[in-house]
Amino acid sequence: MGRSIAILLALTLLSGCRERDPEEVAEEFVGTLEDYRRGPSTTRLEHAWTLLDEASQAPLVARAQAASASLGVTIEPWTLLRYDGLVRGDRVTRVESVAVGDDRARVAVHFAWGIPKSAGGPAEPPESTELSLTKTSGGWRVSLPLRVEPGGPGPATSPPGAPPPQGEEPG
Repeated sequence: MGRSIAILLALTLLSGCRERDPEEVAEEFVGTLEDYRRGPSTTRLEHAWTLLDEASQAPLVARAQAASASLGVTIEPWTLLRYDGLVRGDRVTRVESVAVGDDRARVAVHFAWGIPKSAGGPAEPPESTELSLTKTSGGWRVSLPLRVEPGGPGPATSPPGAPPPQGEEPG
């Protein structure tokens, strides 16, 4: 019996060591922001924060520190993370890789509305969001600024002053 438990424990630990692919990280990030939209919670934003790469966290840390100093209260950087323009429906229907390299990936996240237009749902069709990810020592992480497919507002998750994605003009 003791040996069976040891084997089960070893298998559990090994399965937890598997590196998640970019699609899994993108789906978790967007899912966390969807959950936040349904019921705002600092814990949800903090979890989404852990899925960002360090280069994306740095400007938000700087903004939080500046705001904290200016206001005289502590502002946590993850509270500056917003989902506006990123969540393009009310549920994720599909996540697929657009391009995956050794240290960079682009992933398309497709959405749907739970209530169709014919039943009083939103008039606009659900859209897709494309996320960029960077491979770090801790695995795949989402990179800001986020790029939203044409046809909708840009995401508010981009830190102010961040350069636009390549090929796009500043707005």
